[in-house]
Amino acid sequence: MIAFVGLGNMGAPMAARLIERGVEVVGWDTSSTAREAFGAVGGRAAQSLDDALANASGVAIAVWSQTAVEAVAARAFRLLPKGAACIVHSTIGPGHMRSLAQRAEERDINCIDVMVSGGAPAARDGGLTFMAGGIEKAPDGWARYFTALARKTYFVGPVGAGCAAKLANNIMLFVNNTAILEALKLAGQFGVSEATLLEVASASTGRSWSVDTWDFQGGLVQERMAKSGHLDVDFLVKDLELACRAAEETGAQLELSQACVELMPEYYRNRFADVGVTDRSRTAVIDGPPEQARGKIDL
Repeated sequence: MIAFVGLGNMGAPMAARLIERGVEVVGWDTSSTAREAFGAVGGRAAQSLDDALANASGVAIAVWSQTAVEAVAARAFRLLPKGAACIVHSTIGPGHMRSLAQRAEERDINCIDVMVSGGAPAARDGGLTFMAGGIEKAPDGWARYFTALARKTYFVGPVGAGCAAKLANNIMLFVNNTAILEALKLAGQFGVSEATLLEVASASTGRSWSVDTWDFQGGLVQERMAKSGHLDVDFLVKDLELACRAAEETGAQLELSQACVELMPEYYRNRFADVGVTDRSRTAVIDGPPEQARGKIDL
């Protein structure tokens, strides 16, 4: 049995997909609403994190922040049997991932990063892309887990490489998105509509995945707004901030990514001007909401 911790925007459809494919899963989330929703699709919701881990052969972690990953992993390293796998799906820094893996190894736990790309619709349909670090094949007993969720799995290098690949991919995505928003701003000043410019770009050298899926991406943003009541700037810049921090740890700087961290919130404000915008600190963006950043996450 696998413990799946984190039943949010990505975790919930991933866990539901596993149940559909016959994988035995026990789910846990700090939100009672998320636990109830998991139960409604046939899952068994644990009463606590320790309850979820008690009889599990391994754990998959899909929580929001590095702080929350740390808290879940610490309990997992104590409670999982020797030889168990701890799969980290949450996007965290490569250095932080390496630190987790080293501590897990001391307790004979195999902690690896398996980053996820594709969004909730792909999670529901088993069409995700996995970027795995620290392994060359699915861990023992996890083959069905991987095939249930991912259409493609890339084994990209040592522990932390999955995190690095995910952050690098998202640099390309969000820099591209920022460029599109800036291009729309210019074109709009001269009477070119958004729909027209995107149609032109899709048939020209400006074509990209972001251009082709612009409406789809906008729908995801609006879906998150409908749930929260505001434009969540945090989720837009979180991965770019993590990438910049990871680069700084190696002595490098990501100037373009840092520029996008500053530009994206304003550009998205203008794009979705009829809603409010969150205003968390940059530390909270990486380490979680204020109550989590202070280490008071209730697991």
